[in-house]
Amino acid sequence: AGEFSVLQAIADPPEHQAVIDQVIRSRNSQLVRCYERSTRGGVRVGARFVATFDIESGRVVSTEINGSTGSSWLDSCFVRRLESSRFSGVDAMLALYLGLGEVE
Repeated sequence: AGEFSVLQAIADPPEHQAVIDQVIRSRNSQLVRCYERSTRGGVRVGARFVATFDIESGRVVSTEINGSTGSSWLDSCFVRRLESSRFSGVDAMLALYLGLGEVE
């Protein structure tokens, strides 16, 4: 299916960007599996994911989906994978825009 890339990640404060990028890279194969599973049987879903995460002491404490893939299952799969991530030393609000490289 390809690889998810961070189209844009806006962290407030911005000095946490490197940690956030590393976490997303480490979760990439899990995000791709979510996507592949959601498209079984020819189901078409969007290849973009937009969400806001509040991170306190490296843990996601709340999530809001601002834009959707068109599949509530896929959205929740992405959120579960990212919520279980640890963003070491991060206290920030993160607006995350992910896109699958091979899909328009």
